[in-house]
Amino acid sequence: MFTLGELNLVAGRYTLLTATESVGKNLLIDQLGGAQYAIYKVAALFASEVFEQYQPEIMLGESDIELQRRHVVWMHHLIEVFGLKRTTWNDKSQFAAFGRSIRHIQKDQIIFAIYELLKSGIVNINPIRAKQLEQLRSEQIRWLEMDKENEKAQFYKDVAGMTGLLYAFCSYVNSQVTGANKKRIEVRKLIERTTDPNQFIYTAAGNTEQERATLFRNDDMHFCYDESKELLKWLGIDSKERESQSDKGQLQLTFYFDDVTQAYTKFLSPEKYAKPKEWREFKYALKLSLHARFPQYISSSNSKENK
Repeated sequence: MFTLGELNLVAGRYTLLTATESVGKNLLIDQLGGAQYAIYKVAALFASEVFEQYQPEIMLGESDIELQRRHVVWMHHLIEVFGLKRTTWNDKSQFAAFGRSIRHIQKDQIIFAIYELLKSGIVNINPIRAKQLEQLRSEQIRWLEMDKENEKAQFYKDVAGMTGLLYAFCSYVNSQVTGANKKRIEVRKLIERTTDPNQFIYTAAGNTEQERATLFRNDDMHFCYDESKELLKWLGIDSKERESQSDKGQLQLTFYFDDVTQAYTKFLSPEKYAKPKEWREFKYALKLSLHARFPQYISSSNSKENK
């Protein structure tokens, strides 16, 4: 409909899509499930701009199912970043991660989907892909707000803001520690200790002997950077006093350990995530979000560490 509409032609509402992709000797649609395959297939065929105007609908047997437009758009971006458009899957662990990522998309869990695919080792993340992933994080919020999912949108804004704050210290540790293996150990240890602000601060201080760190507004950090500025405002801190420009003209924010403590305290207040389940979900999403910022340190599902 979109293509023919551009040509001022009219066509019917439905088209027949042939399921030819395979996993080993089995059809992909049988291994993924009908709805999951439909999200993938439609996202692989059309540009994301199509779904700004059109609502995708599929027929499975005798059932008509409307696909969430945002899910198809997010899947399209993941396909582009991770090279998921393929005719056959031979690596079972990578296929399993691919299948789980679609189900995470259906739950609006972009962070989880990204982490699954990074952990699978499907592709190496270069600066271009990192920039695309940051844009996807921003697109998640835009679509959630468009679809009136404001509570979810705010949750992921909070995760992004806190990611920026803690990433500043994680990145500083990464720059101060010498040796590839030690960097990996210390950064991962720091991320795992985000469940306790005191442990996080203790570990960061032990590696840097500093109580402050800097966050730069890079192409792969612009969304989290902007949300970190909003976080400072929420904490009652004037971001103008913390923001400056580097010698290269790059925007940067300065954070202190007190900011970490204050942020955790406010996020645990009744206005945010005081309930145990809510707090667990927030901490887990934050942890995966930070791990995804250091894909080189994520243990692949094929690595010896996981065997």
